[in-house]
This record gives sequence, C-alpha cells and structure tokens, in this order.
Amino acid sequence: MISLFGVTKSEQLRALIDICFNPSVEKMSYRLVDEAIQTNNLSGEQYRVLPLLYSKADLNQFSDFTATRIKSAHKHTLYRNHLLLSRASTFQKMLYSSGFKESIFLKGVAHCLRAHSGIGSRPMVDVDILVKDLHRKPEKILYLLEQHQFKVTGTTSRSLTAVSPDGFEFDVHWYLSDWALSAELTDDLFNKSDRIVFRDQTFYTLCIEHHFMHVLGHGVLSPSLTFDARWIIDVLTIMTENKNLNVERLVEITNKFNARSKFIEALKIIANETPQTINIDRKSLIQTANSIRKESYLVKWLFNDQSYTTNIGEYSKNRVTWFKVFLRNYLYIPVFVSAHNKVPLPKAFGLSVSLPPLSTFQSIKMIFHKVLEKFPQFFYNRHSKIRGNKK
Repeated sequence: MISLFGVTKSEQLRALIDICFNPSVEKMSYRLVDEAIQTNNLSGEQYRVLPLLYSKADLNQFSDFTATRIKSAHKHTLYRNHLLLSRASTFQKMLYSSGFKESIFLKGVAHCLRAHSGIGSRPMVDVDILVKDLHRKPEKILYLLEQHQFKVTGTTSRSLTAVSPDGFEFDVHWYLSDWALSAELTDDLFNKSDRIVFRDQTFYTLCIEHHFMHVLGHGVLSPSLTFDARWIIDVLTIMTENKNLNVERLVEITNKFNARSKFIEALKIIANETPQTINIDRKSLIQTANSIRKESYLVKWLFNDQSYTTNIGEYSKNRVTWFKVFLRNYLYIPVFVSAHNKVPLPKAFGLSVSLPPLSTFQSIKMIFHKVLEKFPQFFYNRHSKIRGNKK
C-alpha cells in the first residue's frame, strides 16, 4: 500500500506539504517544521525540501535559526545545481562529439530547469541522462568514459553509473527504468522531448507528461523514497505549476510501462488524499487512473515489493521481496527486453549483469555469487553442518 505521507515522520511531511502548497497555511505547520529543524529531527529526504521552503514559505514565521538554515540550504543548492548543470552540458557535448547524437536529461535536471521557484529549489544528487542505443555500443561508451577519466561504479539492465574526476555522479541510461524498458517507449520519449535553453546552453528533457510519470514511478517504486515519501513534493510541484497535463498522453505513456498497478494506485491516492486546500486537477488524475490498461497478475506480483521499517526507522526487504528482485532482474527483464526490443536473449541476459554483456556462463556465475553474498546462511551453514557430521 502506497502512503502519501510516508511511514517515517509523516506529520512533518504533512506540515512541509502544507507550507509549500496550501495558500492558507496552518500556523501549526510552521511550528512543527521549526521545531523539527531546531532539534535536527527531519528525515534525510525531508531535509531536501528546505531549499523549496526558501521560495514557498514565509520565513518570518520561523525562528532565526530555522530561517538561516533554510537560506543556507537554498544557497548551497543553487551553487551546486549550477555546477551540475554545467557538468551536464559538458557531458552531453562529450557524447555528441563521439557520435552519440540523441540524448535527453531526466529527473533532477528536467525538474530544476522547469521549476517556477528557480534552479536552487530542489537538490540534485546526480545527473540522469538517457542516451539512445547506448547499450548497442558498449565498448564505445566505456572507452569514452575511460578517456575522460570517469570511473564506472555499477551497471544495471537499463543504465550505468559513472563518477567524473571531480566527483560528480552520472547515471547514463539506455532504457528509462526497470519498469520502463520498451524500445518503443524510448523512441516516444525522444520524439516528444522538450528543448530548454538555460544560460545559453541547450538541454533536451522529457516532455512534462513523461517527466511527471517518471517522477511518480521513481517515487512509488523505490523503497527508500516510498517510506520517506518526499516524491509527493516533486509530484505536487509539477501539478501545481502545470495545470493542463494531457490525460491522453499520460495514459499512452503509462500503458507502455510495467508495474502499472502501482501507477493506478498512486494516482488515485494523490487525488483522494491530497488536502483539499491544495489546488490540483483531481479529476484528470482519476480519469488517467481509470483509463490505464491492467497488467497481468504475474507482473503485478513481481513489481509489488513488500518492505518494512526497522527499529531505527530504516527500510529493509524481506526474503520474499529479495527473491522477487532476483526473478525480476535476471529472468523477467532479460526475457522482456529480448521479446520487445529485438535483443538476442543471451545478450539481454548478459546485460542484466554487466556492460558489456557477459556470456551466459559468466552471467550465471556472477548471479550465483550475488545470491551467495545475499543469503550466505543457505550455503555456508548447511555446508558447515555437513562437514561437522563427517567429523
């Protein structure tokens, strides 16, 4: 079940939402947030909302200490985001000069460039960029990154993560996400992309409907964000600043996703549980949710992760969820990519483990080591008992 206000410190998130989006803010919201900041009691994701408060809140309602923290957070975010946008532009030019002609920016870059409250209103942790057909030229992109002294720190079925020499992280995608792997969808993303010019630099980003659904999916399908639920801040920012989201396009996009049941659930929860004082188009949300095509029970089960909070407020996954993650990553996704994107199954299976893709034997060996690392008790304990019996 998706919670609009998260599992951890939900009353604080309610107060942040009230301050950011309610035209008639409750004084209690200011008091609650003020106290949380003074006592260092916001969650990690909630601290990322402070720069938005700089433009959304009446800072006179806070203590001097809190107002100073908010101003400092905004100043730091503004500076860092300018740096990241500069690095993002340079990275895109690097790709273009090497023959990768089509790329668009996702998530943080798209959000900051569009935000009415300015570049400094939302922190960017990294730069997400979608590069068409990048996975079909793995040696080329890896050579390019090595040539510019980037360090590759990990790969998935749809992206690789690289860190620049000066410490900035780039997630370089060839598919949008684990729940959005269709080549047809990728083509659609590029065909409907928007061009945004910022400080004489041109950035290509997702159109607003694609961006909205990507932000929503990233929030409700990422366990850490689901528990903290800061994703709702980004969603409400988009909805309050863009009153005319195209329902037909939202439905068309989402029907190309997996995990559609999560989107249906999330859209209805946003429509029904967002405080009535906040001006969003609830009718369009319900209309979109009711028009999305249902998925199979198998896919719904595979993407319905059940996590829980530990006694220190962090999230964790149970064994069934980890089992589904392995099934999804190393069985379902390769089969889906092979069937829908004309990628040979051995290559799709290899891509689920590494870029460039490993051989089938090497992939199975690596997956086994991952299972061994995650569930050593199923192997070492039994092995120890067997050895003990022999003695």
